[in-house]
Amino acid sequence: AVSPDNGCQPPLIGIILHYDILIYRKAAFKGRLQCMAMASNGENAAFEVYCKGAPEGGNPSTKGTTLDCPFSQRVMMTLGEKNVKFVKQLCDEQDLPDFLGDHHPAGKPLIPVVKDLQKDRWIGESDDIVTYIEEKYPDPSLGTPDTCSKAGEGLFPDTFMDFLLAEGDDEASAKKKLEEKYEELDKAFGESEGPYLSGKQPCAACIALGPQLYHINIATGRIKGWPIPDKYSNIHRFLDAIKSRPSWGPAAPVNDDVVEDGWRTKIKQKKESS
Repeated sequence: AVSPDNGCQPPLIGIILHYDILIYRKAAFKGRLQCMAMASNGENAAFEVYCKGAPEGGNPSTKGTTLDCPFSQRVMMTLGEKNVKFVKQLCDEQDLPDFLGDHHPAGKPLIPVVKDLQKDRWIGESDDIVTYIEEKYPDPSLGTPDTCSKAGEGLFPDTFMDFLLAEGDDEASAKKKLEEKYEELDKAFGESEGPYLSGKQPCAACIALGPQLYHINIATGRIKGWPIPDKYSNIHRFLDAIKSRPSWGPAAPVNDDVVEDGWRTKIKQKKESS
């Protein structure tokens, strides 16, 4: 349930569909669906995770599914790695509920945001969320963003996005900078016992990098025709390993197409605003 102190929060309607629990939240003043909750891991969830999803309308093939937010995926994978049950609150990114702004450090509706249902506490911003989860559930330990490897820092979204936006003479320079980041990261993976930065088991940095590299590989491959080159074998070994973990599936986007579409939309928005 959502905190009752939010005056705009509409009533809940519970619907059982197959093995999923669907809870619809309608914004009374707009008369349309803003969030839809999906849980396939039982009724004793410890967290609600407000993430990018498709609660209504649009493509019927994506309705009721998780969409392309690597930061939300990072949060849900962290919970999954610790075997903590959660409910996904699938939110329309273009029409986020206003009450999320009350719980995000930016002071405006952004995702991900989580609610600790056991403590009736809200946390926003993925670094803060995964730190909170690690402190509450220290076993198995993943570490925190402050204590983990910084390999790949600056790759996502900055260097990656610069390459997506680059055109003409600027593209070669942006591609070179991206390759430098790949080389740095591939070396860091190679120096560990692998396939993770932390060796045989992932750390918090790996849980963040997995969704980011997945997005990078899809977007650069489909939009620029240049996915992460095969020569960076340690990166690809890491991607294969992280995507095979049980925590990946419940947290991942519904398919690669929504990742591509999401980045095409961001490129268009960036160009229109520049």
